[in-house]
Amino acid sequence: MSNVALTYWQGGLETTPGTPVAATKKLYEIGPIPEEEREKEYIKQSRQNFLANFDVVETNALVKWKMKMPTLSYDDIAWWNEMALKGGVSPTGSGPYTRVYNGTAASNDLKAATLEVSDGVGAFQIPYALVNKWEFKGKGGNKGAGVISADFDLIAQKVTPGHTMTGALSDRDIRATYAPFVETAFYLNDTAGAIGTTEIGTLMEFSIKADNKYETIFFGNDSGYYAAHRRDERFVEFMVKLLFDSTSYSEFQNKFRANSGRFCQLKMTKSANYSFTWNFYTKWDKFEWPQDGPTRAVSLVGRSVYDATLGYDWQATLVNQVAAV
Repeated sequence: MSNVALTYWQGGLETTPGTPVAATKKLYEIGPIPEEEREKEYIKQSRQNFLANFDVVETNALVKWKMKMPTLSYDDIAWWNEMALKGGVSPTGSGPYTRVYNGTAASNDLKAATLEVSDGVGAFQIPYALVNKWEFKGKGGNKGAGVISADFDLIAQKVTPGHTMTGALSDRDIRATYAPFVETAFYLNDTAGAIGTTEIGTLMEFSIKADNKYETIFFGNDSGYYAAHRRDERFVEFMVKLLFDSTSYSEFQNKFRANSGRFCQLKMTKSANYSFTWNFYTKWDKFEWPQDGPTRAVSLVGRSVYDATLGYDWQATLVNQVAAV
C-alpha cells in the first residue's frame, strides 16, 4: 500500500449509494491509498498431470482499507457519524448545534460516500464507500496517547485512477475542537431516569466499537463491482477500564454477579459548545480482573441492549459549531 505521508483526502456524502458525487470537504484523517481486491476463480481441468490450475476467471472486485482520526475533533466527527452511526441527522439549535444519533429498527439509515485521494503522483476516486466497522477510544496520558481517537474500516466499490481532485475546498482550523482524554467522564446508574447522574471518578480508558455488518450484492450483466448492499442487526460493544478500588469491587459483587442492568453514560465535554455523549443500557458480559502491579485496573465489557424506558439501546449526542456536514 502507498505511504500515507504524501496523501490527502477529500469526500462527499452520496445522495444515492453508488452514484459518485464531487467532494464537499477536505478530510484530515489518515490512511493509505486502498487497493482493489480482485476475486478470481482458478479453474482445475482434467489434463492427466500434477498441475492444479489451467485457467482463471475474474469474478468481481472489492476495496477494503482503514482510516484513522488520530485525535477526535468535535467538528469533523459529524461527517463520519453520518456513515458510521446514523445518516441524515438534522441539527437543532443555531450555534451550538446538537445532533442526536439513534439508529432506526426498520431501515438502514447510514450514508455512503465518494472519496478522493491523491499522493502527489496520481489522484483516485473511490465511490460507494461504506464504514463497515468503527471504534472510538481513549486512554489516560500516563500510559497512552492521552487523546480520543477514531478508527474506521471501510469498504468501497472501486479505485478509479486518472481522477481530478475537486477544487476550491477550503481548509478548516480544527485545533480548538480536539478532544483530549481528560475531558471524559463516566457515569453509572441503576435506572434509566438517573442515567448520567452518578460519576465514577476513576476512569482510565474506554472503547466504543461496532460492526455495521455490511453484505455486498453483485448482480448479473453488471460491471463486477457490487451494485447494492444490505446490513445485519446492529449493536455496540463498549469497555471501560476503572481503577481497581472499592467502587469497582462493589460493581462486581453487587451488579455483575446479580446480572443487573446498568445504565451508562460516557461524556466528553470541552465546553457548552463542544461535547460528545454516549448513553448505553447493558448487562456486563465480562469483568476482566487486573494483573498484579503498582496500579491495578479492572475492565468492564458489555454490549448494548434495548431498554423500553430509554427507547433505544444506545444513543450518541454531538454538540458542535457545524451547521451542515
